[in-house]
Amino acid sequence: LVLDMCSGKGYTSTMLSFVFPKAKMIMIDNDWRMNMAHIGHLKNVSFKYANIKTEEFAKWFKETVEAHHNAHLNACASDSKEALFCQPIGCDDKSLIVQVGVHLCGYLSSVATSLFNKNPQVECLILSPCCMPRKSKSRHIVDQARRLGQEPYQMWCWNLFYSIDRVDTRRDLFRDPNLTSRKNQDPKNAFIVAVRKR
Repeated sequence: LVLDMCSGKGYTSTMLSFVFPKAKMIMIDNDWRMNMAHIGHLKNVSFKYANIKTEEFAKWFKETVEAHHNAHLNACASDSKEALFCQPIGCDDKSLIVQVGVHLCGYLSSVATSLFNKNPQVECLILSPCCMPRKSKSRHIVDQARRLGQEPYQMWCWNLFYSIDRVDTRRDLFRDPNLTSRKNQDPKNAFIVAVRKR
């Protein structure tokens, strides 16, 4: 299961649907103006209209990942002569739950890391932060970056990185030099990856 946060029209989910044809993709976005007719042609992709900052969405997210997790645990137990031989998170890769956020704007990146922390069934988070949060929420980050001689975007990414629970989780932060901005200044090309250990 891939949960594509703030998916837009679904470039990420569309590509992943061909790379992983047996996986289920759920695109999530709050823009009701988008024409999503093309999703009907992708058998393993669906779209959910939602604001990820709401408590209602947090509840839906938790219920969705728990249902997927439990369904595969039950399938593993019923298919195995000895249920104890099943892995805690399921018996095959179909049980994996991946949370993706490509170019999440501002505070939405913090929402994504919080959802990952609160839902241990999500095994992997792939996050590419976009712009900084609004000035009222990022002034301390900008000030911290100036004191350390760092660019604010890089400092924002490190703040997100350290907000991810590190217990039983392998974390990484890197910048992709192949992704550049039009002006080639301060490209938003950071990726934060967190993988929970089995």
